[in-house]
Amino acid sequence: MKKGYLIVNGFLREDKFTSLYASLCQSAERHDIKLELKTNIELMYDIASGSAVSYNEPRSFAIFWDKDVRLARALEKRGMRLFNSSAAIELCDDKALCHIALMDKVPQPKTVLIPLTFPRIGYTDTAFLERIGDYLGYPFVLKQCFGSFGAQVYMANDIEEAEAMLMKLSGEAAIAQQYIQTSFVRDVRAYVAGERVAAAMLRYNESGDFRANVARGGSVRPYRLSADEEKLAVTAAKTLGCDFAGVDLLFGKDGMLVCEVNSNAHFDGIKKATGIHVADAIMEAAEKAKANIISHPNEYIRVDIPYMADCARQLGIALEINAKHVSLTAEEIRTISDHGAKLIIGSDAHRAANVGAFDPAIAAVEEAGVLSKVVNIE
Repeated sequence: MKKGYLIVNGFLREDKFTSLYASLCQSAERHDIKLELKTNIELMYDIASGSAVSYNEPRSFAIFWDKDVRLARALEKRGMRLFNSSAAIELCDDKALCHIALMDKVPQPKTVLIPLTFPRIGYTDTAFLERIGDYLGYPFVLKQCFGSFGAQVYMANDIEEAEAMLMKLSGEAAIAQQYIQTSFVRDVRAYVAGERVAAAMLRYNESGDFRANVARGGSVRPYRLSADEEKLAVTAAKTLGCDFAGVDLLFGKDGMLVCEVNSNAHFDGIKKATGIHVADAIMEAAEKAKANIISHPNEYIRVDIPYMADCARQLGIALEINAKHVSLTAEEIRTISDHGAKLIIGSDAHRAANVGAFDPAIAAVEEAGVLSKVVNIE
């Protein structure tokens, strides 16, 4: 049985979070994976040296169900594979960065960055709102860049409302977005896992709230995506580097528009709507993402070699000694071998003439005294 972590925020203890964590762990068991629940409180590191503040058993991978991007990066630097990655979480969590990353990749509503100010200064001049209003038209939607469950999203019906809302947000990163009238009180949540949409639902709000989120009183029912709509959702998720994501689509006049992408999207609502266990699709995506070889480790990012070797051994992944980029010292190569991880040499040939040019890699392994441990040398 493979072992990994389910990493969550230690300060979120509401039932909707704990039940989600239980669903993920139960699904993992069905896929012969043992997920150990760990909070960001338990996984503290000295980010100057990489040393753990408290000891935790090495794990090669984790389902990272938090938005603590700094912790995610620290774990990745120690060699842990995260689902989703720190880069994907960062792009999804910041609505402005999400739209920028998706620019020219998928259709989106018109979206304008609100000029940044600082809390101690605020907005001393709001004349720019006139230009935003002229460009987007009224009403338009004002969103804080960081927010979940439909919170921190507001409708500005005129410039006076926009200015009043903006004054409350002084110092908070925000965007102004075109209001899509054809998608009033409804949208589609497509849950992407791996290379496919695992489930999709229509969200609609009969209370009159323009937001269709379930957390804002919205209702749900199954939705059958067209081939083009599924391709759109998958493209959005993959562009952001997500292994799994909830992609929100709006009904535009000429087709669907990507509203936002959520890296840690809850799936209780979509299960109620469709009967599909999205957690199973997430585990399947994690299984399929397994690598066989890690090429030239330590080349671009310095990693914790003993920790990486332990993780590689657990997953049966070979670590490459690269002839073009000999990025490991003799001592590091011996450490990898001592920890029981497989070693493999590669020529990293970018031209046919260099295929099989292993001499620098062989010399490095010989210096380490572990030539017999290399799996592709007889």
